[in-house]
Amino acid sequence: MTAMARRARGVTLVEVTIVSALAMLVVLGMVGFYVSSQSSWLDGSSQALAQRDATLLVATISQGVRS
Repeated sequence: MTAMARRARGVTLVEVTIVSALAMLVVLGMVGFYVSSQSSWLDGSSQALAQRDATLLVATISQGVRS
């Protein structure tokens, strides 16, 4: 085979399989990061809501005591 004929062969099934496996690992890592970030955001959001409700409750109780 000449050098030009070797370059024109294309890709092998092994190469495609390896690239697909590496791409899948990258995608799985990104999905895991997204799910983890979303979970952290939901936890922080629910904590902020609970703190807001507690502050409102304390303000209501203190107004009732002062009256």
